[in-house]
Amino acid sequence: MTIKENTAMAKVEARNVKLSGILWLGSIVSVICSLALVIPNNLALNPLDMAGTFSAINQHPQLHILELVFDEISNLLTLLLAGSLFLGFRRISPTSALMASLLIATGAIVLIIHDMDNFTITWIAESYKNSGVTDKLILEKIGYSMILSAKWGVTIGANCIVLGVLLYVFLWARKQVIPKILGYVGVFCCLVAILASIPYWFDFSLEELGYNLYFPFMIWEIIIGIWFFRLNTPTGGDHD
Repeated sequence: MTIKENTAMAKVEARNVKLSGILWLGSIVSVICSLALVIPNNLALNPLDMAGTFSAINQHPQLHILELVFDEISNLLTLLLAGSLFLGFRRISPTSALMASLLIATGAIVLIIHDMDNFTITWIAESYKNSGVTDKLILEKIGYSMILSAKWGVTIGANCIVLGVLLYVFLWARKQVIPKILGYVGVFCCLVAILASIPYWFDFSLEELGYNLYFPFMIWEIIIGIWFFRLNTPTGGDHD
């Protein structure tokens, strides 16, 4: 696609759009690295089995910290993405771009705080390993409360990001920034991603199912990231 095909595309700021593509791809790569550590090593935090959760963390403490680092890298890149998307598309619809980017930025900040909470769980797990029976019960209660609040944090944060992306998809599809099919698939993947947060509220053992439901959205994000990185725009699109 060239920017000459569409008057709205003439308002796109190419450098910021390309930067958005890079940030988006970097964020997804970080998430994939994190999941590659969590799923095979059973490092998902289950508040209904605190003894098992602490045991898994203590068996792989370095991997647990590393996956949290990847999570935080992804969150920081997403925060930067919110800004670059706004700068890239503000001239098309300032209000829509601002609302969407604020949702994405809010979600990223919530997830940054959420992962700080998870870092604390690592220290609690270390204390749990050498504690007596009474202390273990107390630490399990503390861990349960922290992980439960973290689950709410990741749900709120992730859904804010997805809703922000959904607003952008509507904007891009309406202004023909992306092909219609990519817009339709984007809407579908966003809705599935929102549903992905539901299963483990009924049964925390279904958290892996939530990950599986989230994967279509991640695949779409990779496609849109590549699309933006490869977007062809004339030099005029880089100026206000």
